[in-house]
Amino acid sequence: MPPKWPIPTDKWIRANAFWEPPVDWIPIGGLPSAPADWQFWKPNPQFQPRRIATDATLAMWRRISNVLATVMVVTFAVNVLLPLAGAERVPTLAFIVSAAACGNVVCLLVRESRKAQLIRHSAAHAAIGAAEERQRRLVRDYQAYLADPG
Repeated sequence: MPPKWPIPTDKWIRANAFWEPPVDWIPIGGLPSAPADWQFWKPNPQFQPRRIATDATLAMWRRISNVLATVMVVTFAVNVLLPLAGAERVPTLAFIVSAAACGNVVCLLVRESRKAQLIRHSAAHAAIGAAEERQRRLVRDYQAYLADPG
């Protein structure tokens, strides 16, 4: 915290998370401004690697779904255009369209299920980190209380 600034409450932090105050903003009148290079929010070093892994897992299922959708559309178009060119329809192409459609639905369901699981896992991880930080803050506050002569 900048010098002489009060420690924000948990409620204030939740309500203003990631908000970047304008230059010369102060929480209460009469306090000094924050230093010019003051960083109001510290990045969580665990967030980015976890986010990359999560996005990569979900992107894989999305790519597979996109490939299957492309196969389905191309095969369907070929199956529709063959009779126009005077050729017979090929039953195998209809099977490929059906299989690709089913595979696409399965990929989308797996992706959504995996996304929900990752969100639950991330929320649990965040709760653990928040509890640890809260405990550290309580210890700091208690030590400051003990050190206060007044």
